[in-house]
Amino acid sequence: MDTGTWVLMGIIALLVINRFLVRLPGWDQRRGLFWGVQLVNLAAACFMIVVGVPELTGISRTANWMVALLFMFHIVQNNSRLTQERRARLQAHSAQDEAERARILAALHAGQGELAPPAERPAAEPQREPTEP
Repeated sequence: MDTGTWVLMGIIALLVINRFLVRLPGWDQRRGLFWGVQLVNLAAACFMIVVGVPELTGISRTANWMVALLFMFHIVQNNSRLTQERRARLQAHSAQDEAERARILAALHAGQGELAPPAERPAAEPQREPTEP
């Protein structure tokens, strides 16, 4: 196979990798894989701008730029998906933390009467000064 065919097969392989990267279970936890693919996307975009597919004729410059922009789009799209996933995970953890805090606070209030929440505390009687008989 010639060089142009290898470049086109590499482009197709990288597009397939981008397609299935975010479909892997736990993909947001595999940071090495994620950032590795992002770096390969960036390298491929730079390669397409500088070198491009050698055997393309005619509108080859435009086609090279379009493929480079496609890889840049994948970089932005993957980063946006990672940000959304991290935000959703943080919200889920904060909701779990709040539920755990409420459960512990309720257990403390139920176990010790003097630690009742302010809404349930009886109104304190005003302090009276001692009177001498």
